[in-house]
Amino acid sequence: MRVGLLILGLSLLLNPPAPAQGQEDLPEWKIDPYTENQRERFEAAGYAEYHRFLVTDSLGTSAIMATLGEVEMIWVESAHFKIGCSLPAYKIPTDKIQKEKLAVELDRLREKLPEIPKKVKILDRWLRVHLFAQRLEDQYQDFLDMMHVTADDFPDSGGQRVNGKVMGDGPYFGQKRKFIVLLCEKKSTIHRFASTYCGGQFQQDSPITHNFPRASCMLYGTCNELADGYFYDDSRLHCNVAFGLAHNMLRAYRGYRHELPVWLIEGVAHCYVNTVDERYHNFSRIKDAYPNERKLWQWQPRVRNLVRHEAFLPFTEIARWTTVDDWRIGHHMNLWSRVDYLSQLEGDGMARFIDRMSDLYQVRPGLQVTTDQIMQRQDEVFSEIWSFTIEELDARWVEWVEDTYPKK
Repeated sequence: MRVGLLILGLSLLLNPPAPAQGQEDLPEWKIDPYTENQRERFEAAGYAEYHRFLVTDSLGTSAIMATLGEVEMIWVESAHFKIGCSLPAYKIPTDKIQKEKLAVELDRLREKLPEIPKKVKILDRWLRVHLFAQRLEDQYQDFLDMMHVTADDFPDSGGQRVNGKVMGDGPYFGQKRKFIVLLCEKKSTIHRFASTYCGGQFQQDSPITHNFPRASCMLYGTCNELADGYFYDDSRLHCNVAFGLAHNMLRAYRGYRHELPVWLIEGVAHCYVNTVDERYHNFSRIKDAYPNERKLWQWQPRVRNLVRHEAFLPFTEIARWTTVDDWRIGHHMNLWSRVDYLSQLEGDGMARFIDRMSDLYQVRPGLQVTTDQIMQRQDEVFSEIWSFTIEELDARWVEWVEDTYPKK
């Protein structure tokens, strides 16, 4: 026995175990030039992991990459997101609004990543990852602020009540696990992911949104090639991500167990896009060609004109919409402006309305919440929150539009 141990000891000395994969073994595209993949540096910048981690409860980055093939996808895990990004480098355009927007974002990013040069003309692939991680975390915090909640208002696990209230199954707005965001260059990448892991439920020229109910997390995936390459522009892509993420955050809030009214979820998403770049509206569905050029993006004067000519859709109709199919731009402008108005009222009415609409319904096991139940609750909660009814909203909204929105 002692002879065997001696031989084993000599063998270990002569043939030490292979070290864990080091930075020198990684392809160059996997090495972050701003942290050099050093844990203390990327953790200081707000990241939990690079490259290898579980994306859901059982699906890891290695399995995903085996499915996606030769795609050079950078994976990072931030405080509240798991991000896969294969976006190419991006030359900053001459557009003044976008240049100023990026300059502000890069200045903030340098506080966490001081290696970023003072003058940036091209966003390299890693810089794009860092920018989107910052944008996602900003929107996460903004949603917390909008809802007047903090991280302490959500449970560590399902079954726990927080201050006597059911707030979902986990710490991420009520989800157990972090939000997943895929940012790809090619449509084939998100389609291959959706075909493999999302039950093939996707439309050929649309982003993918998917709920993983067992893992209790939600995915949003988009890419540059959508809408005939419309999202190769960084601001347009940022708007698209903000729009899709707003939908996912609203659905995830207090646990994704039923839908919210269509006008509410679509209208709030439009408001988020306006905070990014109001020139580039996004839509869950729209029959018109992408209506962002020739100043058609200026919604305030257009809505004011609808009010002036009494051509607007009544809110009693809007509040009953249950699908976004067959909508035109006028439908979106009408619902967005009602959300815009309600959000501007004093107090936390919008937060309380969303919170109450997210309350659990009493339904028998195995049954789904019905549209009639959602509509009934909406009518009851609306007048409780704002002290006026759905029928009475338009008179107040018309006066506000005329006082607030510009003529041109």
